Amino acid sequence: MVAAAARVSAAGISVAGWERRVISQLTDERELEQLLAAGSTLVIYKHSPICLTSTLARRQVESFASEHPDTQVFMIDVIEQRDLSNKAAALLAVPHASPQVILIRAGVQIWNTSHKGIKAEALSRQLDVRQTTRD
Repeated sequence: MVAAAARVSAAGISVAGWERRVISQLTDERELEQLLAAGSTLVIYKHSPICLTSTLARRQVESFASEHPDTQVFMIDVIEQRDLSNKAAALLAVPHASPQVILIRAGVQIWNTSHKGIKAEALSRQLDVRQTTRD
């Protein structure tokens, strides 16, 4: 029996051609609007691929996503997707920052942070606090 080859990448886990992404790339404004209208709890992470702070923040977001597989996590590349980033800022009434994490429930931002405030533990804590206060 041959063991399946596994590879861990920056965005997910791949086992023999099967990949589970912990962070999904947000593709366009229509997808953003659909996600907000769906009303679930989700996280949007705004990332700059040319920024060291963003790279460090992405690792924190990936860690959070791995620990919370039931929470959808989406990324916006603020360089390649400037219009989408601006649309998210407008729809969620959150001033733009990069890197930035926005926790959303029922289409409304309930918490956000940026730069060195992006920590897996802080995001987990806010998710737990917000779920407790909702129930």
